[in-house]
Order: sequence, then C-alpha cells, then structure tokens
Amino acid sequence: MNTILVIDDEPIYRSTLSRLLQHEGYEVIEAEDGLSGVKLARSEQPDLVLCDLGMEPMDGFMVLSIMRGFPGTAQIPFIIVSGLDEKENIRRSLGLGADDFIIKPFSPKDITESIARWLKKREELVEQADERIDKLKARIGSPLPVGIMRALDGVRGIAVELREGGARNLAPDRAYQLEWHGQTLEYGVRSIDVLNQIHVVSECPEALGLLRRSGGNSESTVILESAWKVFKNLGTERGHELNLCEAAIAVDPVFLGFMVEYAVFYQLQMNWPGGRVRIISNLIGKEVLLSIEAVTNDEGESDTLAVDIGASESSLVLRAVSMLAALFEGKVMVKPGPGGMQLQILLPENTTKHRRLKY
Repeated sequence: MNTILVIDDEPIYRSTLSRLLQHEGYEVIEAEDGLSGVKLARSEQPDLVLCDLGMEPMDGFMVLSIMRGFPGTAQIPFIIVSGLDEKENIRRSLGLGADDFIIKPFSPKDITESIARWLKKREELVEQADERIDKLKARIGSPLPVGIMRALDGVRGIAVELREGGARNLAPDRAYQLEWHGQTLEYGVRSIDVLNQIHVVSECPEALGLLRRSGGNSESTVILESAWKVFKNLGTERGHELNLCEAAIAVDPVFLGFMVEYAVFYQLQMNWPGGRVRIISNLIGKEVLLSIEAVTNDEGESDTLAVDIGASESSLVLRAVSMLAALFEGKVMVKPGPGGMQLQILLPENTTKHRRLKY
C-alpha cells in the first residue's frame, strides 16, 4: 500500500483529502503545518506528498525546497494543492521541483489521476534504480575475465617459484615485488570495473535516493570478515589489531565489505610481505568513524619491506573506496599517523550499541 503525506494548515481540506485517499486505498499521514510536514517526510518516507502553499510560518515553497535539497526526500513526487493559482506561483513551484500543481477547489478526479500518474512514474524510476544498484553489487562480487585472471595468476606463480627456488642473480626482495605487482594489478583492474558502475549509480538521482533511504544494517562482523579476507589472501594473518564498536552502519554489507577490503589492501600495499594494520571503529554522533592504519615497531618505523608499486593502481583502489562511500553520504580522509598514514572512513550509523569488540 502506497503512503501519501498530506500537508495543509486548513483542517477541512486536510480532512477531505485524507478521506478521498483512504477511499482509494492509500495510507495517509497528515501534517498541519510545513515544519511538521518536513519532519514526517524525513522520518516516514512517504511515496508521494500533497502540499498546500499558503501556510505559516513555513510555506509550501520552503517545504518543497527543503525536501528537494535533502537526499532522502529529493525524489519523492511532490504535488502542490493550492488556491494561490497565480501564474507566478505555478511557475515558481514547478521551478523548485514540484511535479504537478492542482488548484483549489479541486475535483476528486484531478487528485486521483495526478497521484496515479506520478506514482507509476516513480515506480518505473525505482525499478531502473534497483537495476543499477544490482549491477553495482554484481560487479563487486563477480570474478575478473578468465584471460586476465590467468595472466595475473601466471605473474604471481612465477614470483612464488623465483622466491622459493632462490633464482640466481635475483634478490629476494625483487621476487616479493613481482608477486605484489600481481596482487596490485588485480585490485586495480577490479577497481576500474567498480568505478564505472559507481558512476552509473551516482548519475541517477533515484538510485542515490534509494540507496540512502534504504541504508543497510552492517554489523562489525562485516568489517572483521572483509579484513580477514585480505589478511588470508596476502598470507599476513598474524599481528593485526582490531578494536570495533558494535554500532551498525547504514550501508549494505556488500558495499561496506568492499570498502573495508580495499582500504585494508591499500594500507598494506607499502608494507608487504608481513605488513600489519590497526583497525578501530568509533561512534561519533550519528556517524561511525572507521580508522585503518599501518602498525609500526617500537622504533616508529615499518618493520616490513617497502614495495614501490607506483601511484596509478593504488590511487584507483582508494578512489573506488572514496566514491562508494560518497554514495551513502560518507567520506574518506587521509591523515598522518604513527605508521605514516591513517585512512579514515566516515559512514552513517544505523542502530547504536556501545559494547566494543576486540580481536
């Protein structure tokens, strides 16, 4: 059942609209002024809004402007229902993003036909947005083309043979570097693929709104499992530090897992083999701050081999993490840390729990 929010300071019109919509099978939420309407739109996420113009102290123009400026409500169909039918008011309403303007007094047919038309259009847009989001999820979880994987596996395999076989005239560090290049290329190629899909989603306002409205409920175990995946792949299962608060993050587990995996890889890239990281999450207001930094020895220097892999592939990895976080109104920051650089990911919090988890 679709939910419609009716915002009108005149009880008679509000009541008339509510009865009409309930008779048509809609669920109705009522707001007696603009401020209450904005709050209900954000908290209840209705499928459509009917709003009067002449209200005090917040008129319909302001309600419309605020809703269009807030990602969670920007794509909700918005229909003005008002007796202020001057052309300037109609032009201004449509210019601010109203989908329709119905003049009071209205006929039931005017209201029901407009609602049905815009709900159908919204349903089509949501279906298209779902397809874009599903494609992004599929890209994150899909394997690379067979030809690319064979080439990468070949590079890594040769590196292992050289390292374990003690090839003549080849320093052990060079064998490690060759093996690491294979890992880095794989993450770089995957990042390019994911970045392309992120662009597709970010260019679709409906997809962005759907992502941010639906959010997610990723527990700290998603962070743990994603980090452990990298540790295992790189053969560095020991020595890492994880101190996580049990605050659920409002991001789909698939997307959060990608961000954590690639951020951890990014931090380990200059300290492999044997690199270690420290991962800490804290609840700050209504956001979760996830910090990932390299762990150093007592002398304050890295105790592992620094591998020069170049900036191009590593920047692709970080760019993919940053752009994916931005889809959820999060952000990625790079700050100086004891190990050289601290990577911070700030994401919206969903439900709050205060027990800390240590691994």
